[in-house]
This record gives sequence, C-alpha cells and structure tokens, in this order.
Amino acid sequence: MSQSTSSGPGPFGHTGAVLANDWCDWNAASPIPFSLEHIGNQRMQFSTNGFMRMLLDNGNGAQAGGRVALGNNLIRFVPQDRLHLHHVTLNNINTYLRFTNSITGPTNLDGFAIGNSIRF
Repeated sequence: MSQSTSSGPGPFGHTGAVLANDWCDWNAASPIPFSLEHIGNQRMQFSTNGFMRMLLDNGNGAQAGGRVALGNNLIRFVPQDRLHLHHVTLNNINTYLRFTNSITGPTNLDGFAIGNSIRF
C-alpha cells in the first residue's frame, strides 16, 4: 500500500500528506496498484464545485452494507439501495440511468434509458 501525489519531484510523485491545492493520481509507470480507501468506518464523499456528486456509504461497518449514491447534491443523503441515483431540483425532475455503446451512439437520445421524469 502506498500514497502518492503528483506535486512532488521524481517519477512517482512524493509520499505523504496531500495539501488542499494538490491532486492525487498515480503514474502509469508505477508497479504498485492504485487503491483509494478509508480504513475507518466513515463514508467517502466526492464533490465538484461545492456540491457532493457521489458518495460511498460505509454501510454501518458491515461487509454487505455498502451503497453508492450518484446525484447533483447529496448533502445529508443516505442511499437506500446498492446504487441510488438522486436528483435535487424544484421543478423538473429527470433521473435516468442510460446505457449506450459505440453502435447506439452516446447522445441523450441513443441507447436505452430507465428512470423517471416528473414535471411540475
């Protein structure tokens, strides 16, 4: 197990604490597998632009309890199933899971979508 950031000198970055303005990544030449983990019983949160976009729930510490949530603002959100998509808005709620490939094409009209659309 190793920790690395790209801000330091050397072929694999440096090992140690990550500053708030640094980033974490892994050099493709590194012979060590990349692992991102929290060894405590806490959930992991991923945010962009001040909004939590994804979280990995700790599942109360049980091996079978972990859940993943994806959404546009997941503050104080608790996922209810293994994969939970949640969209926060006041008037136009469209929450879809879309499946596409190189044959169907990648646009919002291609492939197969499952979800809900509720308009107020």
